[in-house]
Amino acid sequence: QSLALCAAIASALNVGGLEVLRGLMPSLSKIVPDDDSTNNQALAVQRQTDGALSQLFYYLSLFLRAIATPVTPVVLFLDDTHWADEAALDMVTTLISERSLTSLLFIGCYREDEVHQSHPMIKHRQELTQAGVFCTDIVLGGLEKPDCHKMISDLLHLPPRTTQSLSDAV
Repeated sequence: QSLALCAAIASALNVGGLEVLRGLMPSLSKIVPDDDSTNNQALAVQRQTDGALSQLFYYLSLFLRAIATPVTPVVLFLDDTHWADEAALDMVTTLISERSLTSLLFIGCYREDEVHQSHPMIKHRQELTQAGVFCTDIVLGGLEKPDCHKMISDLLHLPPRTTQSLSDAV
C-alpha cells in the first residue's frame, strides 16, 4: 500500500511540486525519494515568482488529492486557528472548497473569546458556507477540577493522591 501511495504522490506532482512540498514537509522525502535530476536553480527561480502562494496551494491540492482517498481519508487539524494569518486561512478555504477532495476532513480549533465578528476567520467561514461547504461547531467548555485531576494522574501514570498538588496548581 505504501508503494501505491508513493506512486500516487509522484504521479500527481511534478518534480517542482515535490520540491516545494519537501521544503514544507522534509519527511516527504521518506515517502517519495529525491530525484537526482532535479534542477535546483530552476526551482529557486520558480519559488520567487509572484504566484508562489498560488503555486503552493496548487501543489498542496494535488498532494491531498493523491493521498486522500475513500480507502485512506485525511484529517487536517489546525490548532489555534484564531492565530492563523490571512495566507493560511486562504489556503484552508481553498482546500476545503475544492469539490474533488471528498475524503478530506478539516478540523479547526479556536478560542471563542479571541474571535470577534470582524476576525478574518469569520469571513473565511462565511465564504465556505456560501460555497455550500458543510460546517459545524462543537463548543467545548473547560475541564472541571476532578476531570483535570484524573487526566493529570492518567497522563503521568501515577495514583491520584500523588498528583493532587499538581492538579490544584493547574
